[in-house]
Amino acid sequence: MDAGKILHELTHIDGLPSEALKAASAQRSEMVPLFVEEIETYLALDPAARPKQTPLFFIFHLLGEWREKAAYRPLARLLRIPRRDVDAIFGDGITTTSHRVMASVFDGDPEPLYDIILDPNAEQFIRAGMCEALAMVAVRGELDRAVAGRFLRDAFMELQPQRQNYVWVAWHERPENFGPEGFRPRLH
Repeated sequence: MDAGKILHELTHIDGLPSEALKAASAQRSEMVPLFVEEIETYLALDPAARPKQTPLFFIFHLLGEWREKAAYRPLARLLRIPRRDVDAIFGDGITTTSHRVMASVFDGDPEPLYDIILDPNAEQFIRAGMCEALAMVAVRGELDRAVAGRFLRDAFMELQPQRQNYVWVAWHERPENFGPEGFRPRLH
């Protein structure tokens, strides 16, 4: 199956496009730049001009499965699109997989994760998931735990909104992953 047919089936087939997924994996080196270009092209469009059907759901997950570091920054930008667009591409599944995919493609620079966590316009469950991704890369030793802990401690005053938002749940859940002091703010 050629690259064009793979992209077409990932976009238009009903159900799971098993053959296209297998073909993409078999042609990984050819597909990675095309997948990244597909993400960049989507992001470059005015939100009103973005297509309703895209292959981005499958692209996101394949790049994560492949641990494709070159996709880290484009995927981070994709996760910051408006909620309605996130829902159209990923549905409810994004809340259960986004942190795993982003931890898999993490390239050593936490700034894209920080940007999502601090973005008050990003979908709240994705923001929460990026706190989990930060914990995952810290536990794996890909990011110094003290650095990640400092960011989360400092983010206490920067996170918006200051009221009800699921990002606060994630911020609070994993202090043990960031060293003996965790990342709780100092209140004295």
